[in-house]
Amino acid sequence: MRRIGIVVGLSLSLLALLGAEGQTRVYRVGVLSQSSPPTPGQPQFFRAALPELGYVEGQNLMLEVRYAEGRSERFPSLAADLVALKPDVIVADSTPAAIAVARATSTIPIVIINVCDPVGSGLVDSFAHPGRNVTGGTDFGTELAVKAVDLVHVAVPKATRIAVLMSDNPVHPSQLKEIQAVAKSIGLTVLPTMARTADDLEAAVASMKEKGAGAFIYLGGAPLSTQAPIVRLNTLAANARLPSFYMSRGFVTNGGLAGC
Repeated sequence: MRRIGIVVGLSLSLLALLGAEGQTRVYRVGVLSQSSPPTPGQPQFFRAALPELGYVEGQNLMLEVRYAEGRSERFPSLAADLVALKPDVIVADSTPAAIAVARATSTIPIVIINVCDPVGSGLVDSFAHPGRNVTGGTDFGTELAVKAVDLVHVAVPKATRIAVLMSDNPVHPSQLKEIQAVAKSIGLTVLPTMARTADDLEAAVASMKEKGAGAFIYLGGAPLSTQAPIVRLNTLAANARLPSFYMSRGFVTNGGLAGC
């Protein structure tokens, strides 16, 4: 697995940045998430991992969590809010969230997760030498986008036109470029389709169908950062008999056909 710095995974990132003296003081950790607040009883992997490392909320740790609820335009203000609290570290769970936090502070340590291309996004100088206040891991979204094309080609061999559902996510253009190159090499036509908000999903699916798409790939992030729009998109796709492919297998549990 490729790494940025010495940090592996979210929990180890916190341990490395907060240090081994976590029991001697109360640390404040900011979290900027693209999703919605968890419902009662829903697993919270972030909080679940903390006790294993010796951190207990209300004792030696304070968590300040801000949720964008699938709305990318909220990231700058939420990032500024977290920075104003002067936390010891801020965790960002997506590329837009990470970029917003990095723009808001150059001194507070930032841990990134689920970031597609930290080098291309300007978050770090290189994997070997980040050179900034950012560390964490990458989800290899660009590589997965290429694999998604192969997956579509195998699962829907009769499809000669595939749509790529995008949003304003800053990494989507680079992912699209890679997809187009791979698709061209195997004789597939790519149909870029925008859905900036959840309200655009119905029109996006209709457009893909009208253009003759045999399947579509969603590149990830907002507006499908919460369960409701994911379910809505898959319902629309099913009604249009349009196979859906995702960058994560988690979408399959909400009605998607397949995920990398």
